[in-house]
Amino acid sequence: MDREPSSLQGLPMVNLELQRITLADQVYGAMRGWILDGTLAPGTPLRIRQIASSLVVTRPHKGAVVAGLSAKELRDFYGARIVLEAEAARLGAERISPTGVKAMKTALTCLDRAAKHYDVLEALKFDEVFLGTLYKASDNAVLMNLIRSLWNRVQPYRVLWASTAERRGGIIIWSHKPRLLEAASAHDGSLAASIVVESLIKACKELEHLIERAAVPHSEGAATTAKARRT
Repeated sequence: MDREPSSLQGLPMVNLELQRITLADQVYGAMRGWILDGTLAPGTPLRIRQIASSLVVTRPHKGAVVAGLSAKELRDFYGARIVLEAEAARLGAERISPTGVKAMKTALTCLDRAAKHYDVLEALKFDEVFLGTLYKASDNAVLMNLIRSLWNRVQPYRVLWASTAERRGGIIIWSHKPRLLEAASAHDGSLAASIVVESLIKACKELEHLIERAAVPHSEGAATTAKARRT
């Protein structure tokens, strides 16, 4: 059994209240606070179960329950991302400058390096730089602001997705990025949009599967696996 990184041991307990803002927002806020105050050092391998054990949802008069990510919320977020980011990718690819393409190449190199070392936070950072450079070239500030707002909202889901990269093929999860760079270099807006849509749909499906697996009790999951092996 893998040992948890020492920097993840003894994470401070954080109570998450059921408010009008989503649990995903509160989880992101808690993790951001740990990063800013040094509790989570740069390059710390993230273990979702370890982090989840420090996040507790408080229900008034009902005690505490373990915080969970919502498959419904995930689909809503990614549905909105598909619509907005497809348009930003199309416009960005058509309008991006040589300087912008160069910046995308630099970000991709840094992303590649971080992904090979399974540095989740660093990889996600350069993923945002890479996509942000393309989308900013759309020259639509309103569209860009909406996308960045969504990125903040889905950060807990993106961390879950990227943190399981090692057992899902590592750098393969970022494999569409070179294709997107090629589309931008060729100013092919339609191709860039289709690549973004394809990657977001795939990420959403994988995340939904991860969330569903996490929601199944261990004993039930083991029974299901055993039954599947017998059939």
